[in-house]
Amino acid sequence: MLHELPADLRPTADMLRNSLMLRTDEMAPALPDGLFGDLAARFGIGAAMPASAARVSLLAKIQRFLSTPAFGMAAAALVILAAILPSVLRPSGDSGVSSFRGGTAEIGNTATHIVLIGASQDLASSLSKSGDFEKGSILTSDTAPGSKVLLDFNTSTITAITADGETVHSAALPADRMALTAAIAEALGKL
Repeated sequence: MLHELPADLRPTADMLRNSLMLRTDEMAPALPDGLFGDLAARFGIGAAMPASAARVSLLAKIQRFLSTPAFGMAAAALVILAAILPSVLRPSGDSGVSSFRGGTAEIGNTATHIVLIGASQDLASSLSKSGDFEKGSILTSDTAPGSKVLLDFNTSTITAITADGETVHSAALPADRMALTAAIAEALGKL
């Protein structure tokens, strides 16, 4: 596709077009003697080695295989499987609950309940939805078996009671709702 040049650039384009034209009376310079032979000797094509004579060692074959994309994909698949298999092949008796430190979690299991006495429904639902405690561990009646943490809003106390009925921790309820989860965690830590 030819583009039209502006009128002020046409003389320059004509001058460049005319400067590239060869004159018919000019001859190209001759090659120096022996230059063609030297270039052919230096860059000429040599005799190719027959395919049967080119033997590749076992080490070279292994290196070539390790550098292929197929090996990289296979290695990535093995790493992913190695990361997933321990969680899939867990023994059936293992609950699978672990803490962020790698050990089993002792706080928030289903045997320990958090019982709210005299609390508003709004507070109970906000504690359940906070994600700090397991679903179903927060109750509003004191009939839960096992160890429990009682939050009595009538007397403003927080009490940790073992499964045997022994009180191991008792403290005043904090007035701040944000400090309440920390107080519950402290009471759970005493169990």
